[in-house]
Amino acid sequence: MSLEIPLHHTILFTFYELGLRLFELVTLQIEDVDSPSMRIRVMGKGRKARYIPFGPELLVKLRELVKAPGGYRSRGPLFLQENGKPLTASYLQHMVKHYAEKAGIAARTSPRTLRHTHATHSLEAGVDLFTLKKTLGHRSLSSTLIYTHIVPDASSRAHHRFLSYAFPGR
Repeated sequence: MSLEIPLHHTILFTFYELGLRLFELVTLQIEDVDSPSMRIRVMGKGRKARYIPFGPELLVKLRELVKAPGGYRSRGPLFLQENGKPLTASYLQHMVKHYAEKAGIAARTSPRTLRHTHATHSLEAGVDLFTLKKTLGHRSLSSTLIYTHIVPDASSRAHHRFLSYAFPGR
């Protein structure tokens, strides 16, 4: 699948790599990106901040986004539409749907789908539930446990880790 607009590629990449909620991506600010530590500050539900690590490929893409004549933008929204206005939820929902259709994905696809895909792939890769809970910004482990039903092997690993954590020495 070829993405026509680099901005769209970076948005989709960011959704997937960080597992963000729609409103979290819309509200990201340039100042939230901590390049030296390769972490981004995300304001989640209840205005609670969490820090999510990211890889060098995303850093390169984000730097391209904030380029401006004579340097880089240092403040303001991280993502802007092609017309320079801040992103909106409807813009993102339409964009994700557009690329899903272009990719031949018949199932209903939304930014939330990318968040769920991030969580599922993280569990398949062996990320433990407590780390995933923190990354996704869940208050309760039970919210994160939902993904273990999708990934059977991860469910078994997660259950064992949970019991080991809850009952040390067991």
